[in-house]
Parts: sequence; structure tokens; C-alpha cells
Amino acid sequence: MKNKFDCGNLTRAFKITLPIFLFIMTVLSAALSAQGKNAGRDKHDVNWFPVIEKRVAYVPVLLSYDNTGGEVYAKFYFDMRALPADLIRYGALLSKLAGNMNTEKYSYAGLKKAMQDNSDENGINITSFFKNNDDINIIPKLVISINMKYEKIDTVFSLLGEILTKTNYSDKERIKEILAGEEARLENDIKNNAAKYVAMRLASYYGREGFLNDLSEGIGYYKFIAGLLENFDSRYDVIHQNILNAARLLFNKNNMIVSASLDESSLPVYLKNVEILANTFPYSYYGRNVSYFKWDFTPGKKNEGFSIKSQNGFIAAGYNFKKLGFLGGGRAAVLNKILSSKFNHKNDGIKITLSQPGKAVFVKGLDSGAADFSAFPDFVGKFEASPSEMKRYIEAALEDMNRKLTPAEKRDEAVRYYFENITHEDLVKLQKEISSVTAKDIRMMKPLIEEVLEQKAVCAAGSAAQLNTCREELKTIEELNP
Repeated sequence: MKNKFDCGNLTRAFKITLPIFLFIMTVLSAALSAQGKNAGRDKHDVNWFPVIEKRVAYVPVLLSYDNTGGEVYAKFYFDMRALPADLIRYGALLSKLAGNMNTEKYSYAGLKKAMQDNSDENGINITSFFKNNDDINIIPKLVISINMKYEKIDTVFSLLGEILTKTNYSDKERIKEILAGEEARLENDIKNNAAKYVAMRLASYYGREGFLNDLSEGIGYYKFIAGLLENFDSRYDVIHQNILNAARLLFNKNNMIVSASLDESSLPVYLKNVEILANTFPYSYYGRNVSYFKWDFTPGKKNEGFSIKSQNGFIAAGYNFKKLGFLGGGRAAVLNKILSSKFNHKNDGIKITLSQPGKAVFVKGLDSGAADFSAFPDFVGKFEASPSEMKRYIEAALEDMNRKLTPAEKRDEAVRYYFENITHEDLVKLQKEISSVTAKDIRMMKPLIEEVLEQKAVCAAGSAAQLNTCREELKTIEELNP
């Protein structure tokens, strides 16, 4: 009798069962690996991107390592507090002049082409951070953003050094040309996006963020640009000197912080170029310590109306709810999503914003009932939602914290945590707050909305006829060229 366990049978059995065995082991291995990665991980855990800080030639360098495929996402931050209050608007103007004027080696057209040829994207803007999430502790930065390939790092840094230290700010006609372009751009934007500008101007009545935004990109900035052009030739010497002073104080080695998201293999070349750039600056006006100015910000409800040549008029009402004793947190984040879903539609001209630093802004189209904002607290006080609806609002708020980010966005979040003193525990706490919000919690937010609107701080822009619909709420009406 033949043994059923002879070698032939064993070989055939092994060939059949081996693939099955390997498949099972692969699945088990993956499951155990996932379990290990999630061990000790809070169910409310959030995106967290720690920054790696280094110093090169006394310049802080904030790094976020990522698989960028050889791309380098760089940013250069210059603190606006290095400027006295009377030069804030000139700092904003520098964001338009830098890179758009002749330098020692390049014409402005040649410089622009060289940047386009060697970088994938670049730009300058002004943004603010809030230490401990408080408007009082604003950290305003002029930010230069440049994306480049690894092999272009040397060239791009050389071009940036040319812009920051070798720009010729003495070309009178070029400055006048840029100012005229800015005036035209702002006139068109105010006419077509009045809602944005009245919200910005309103926020300048009660907060440092609004104060800075208005002077650097809002109606205050527009009036500054228009004023420079009005008597440009007779005032050129003063304008020119103020531009030079602002550039000297702002574009300064000891007023600069650098960040990047990049492959770790790109780091040596990147740091070498940071050092070269830092040493390109002339001897620091400050030495190694920068003295920041404390801007004199005096809050006040100006309740201005601006007459513009547009039928798309808007009125904004709002205030800083933290100054009224209310906190932001998870309930405010969910309420923001609910109000946005209910009211933020182009067809009715309504836009609502609640932000963590405490800013609450309600914007409506100018019509016969424009100054009546009672619908908002009424809606909140009577708010009802099914469990599935509340889940949708909560998930929308959580999405802001947990969405998938690009390497550049991860770097931006890491830098924000750095400037604002945000910890991983802070984010976990906020996410838990968001996850536990109920419809009753939202109804309890009615007093916040009521007290914000009871401050009766408003700002409006539109045609003369539209402004008449809210004339009693306005202290002044001023005609703007738009």
C-alpha cells in the first residue's frame, strides 16, 4: 500500500498552501503594523506638524521635511513691527515695489523673467499670526513665497538677494507707474468686492488685525495710494525717503525668519544659501537685536459710509466677541459652519465670519432693510438640527483641522503653530470640543451674536441712494473715486 504522505504528495500540498499562507501572513502583518502605529493614539487626534528649528548666521530657519520630489517650498518672513506706525503703509507699498523695479544687475523686466524662468511660483503678501490666539498679541509679517526646484536654489537665492538688497528705489517714473497701477487695481476691486472692503474697514475699528489689514490692503491703503499720486511730483523727495527708510528697517537680516518644506537631502544646499543671503545684507541698523515698535491703536466706532460708483453696495456689522467676554473654541467653529451654510450665498449678498482671534463680522447687501441684522441672533436662538445634520456641521468643522495637506501647507501649519504657541494638546482639545457640540450649545450662542450686534459698529459702501437706507447708523459719508 502506497503511503499517502509520500514526498510527491507533500510537494504538491506545499505548492498549493504556500501562496495562501503568505497571503494570510501579509494581511496579519499589515494589521499588526496599523495597530502599532495607532497604539496610544487618541481617537480625537489631529494633524500635527512639528517645526524643526535651526539657526544660520543668526537667522532662525524653520524646517518641515517631506517627500517633495525635489521641490523646495520656501518662505521669508519680515516682521512689520520693525516699522513705526507712519511707515506701515510704506511697508505695504514695498510688497508691490520689491521685484518690480530695477536692481543693480537687472532691469525690472529682466528680473521678472529670471524669477519666472527659475522658480515655479513666487509672490509677496502681508499676513498675521496671533500669539496665544489673541488679537492683542498680533505678529504681522511681510512674507515672500518662492517655490523652486532643488537645482535652482542657488540661482533663486541670488535673485532674492538682488531684490532685497540691490533694488533701485530712486526710479521716480517707475514708482509713479506702480502707484497708478495700484490705484486702478484697488478702484476696480472696491467697486466689485465692496463686501470685502467694508468688512476689513469695520474690523479696523476694534482690532489690531483689522487696523493692519486696512492700512496694508483695505480702504485705508487705497486712500494712501491715491494721496501719494495726488501730489506726487511735489512730494516725491519725502515719498522716496520714506520708501528707503521702510526698506532699510524691514528688509534686515535680523528681522528675517526663513522657512521651507523640502526633502531632507536638499537641506545642505538650502542652508548654505540662507547663510549667503544673510551675509548679503549690509551691517544691521539694529545690531543683532531688533526693537519692535508698539503701534498706538485706539479702537473706536467710526461708522463710516463710503460712496462708490457701484450698485453692489454692502453694510457690515460686527465686533470682537472676546472683548465682550465670550470665548471661541469648538462651539464658535461649528456655529461658523452653520451660519455659513445658512446665509453665505451670493444670491442674497450675505456673508458671515467668526474667527478664532475673536472677530465676528456680518455683511449684508444694501437694501431697505440693510441695517436690520436681527435675523442672525433669531436664527441662532431657535436653531434645531437632527443628529445627522449636526454630524454634517461637525464634520465640516473638523475637516478644517484634518484635511489632507500639501507639503507647502504642512509647512505653513507648522510655522503657524510656532508663531502662535499652539501645542498638539491645544488641537486635540479643540477637536474634542467640536466633536461634542450639540444643537443646544448652538442656541446658547445667541447672546454672543446679540452682544456683538448691540455694539452698533457698522461700515457701509455703495451708491449714494443705497447709503441713504442706513443713513441713521452712519456718522460720516465720504465719496471715494470708485
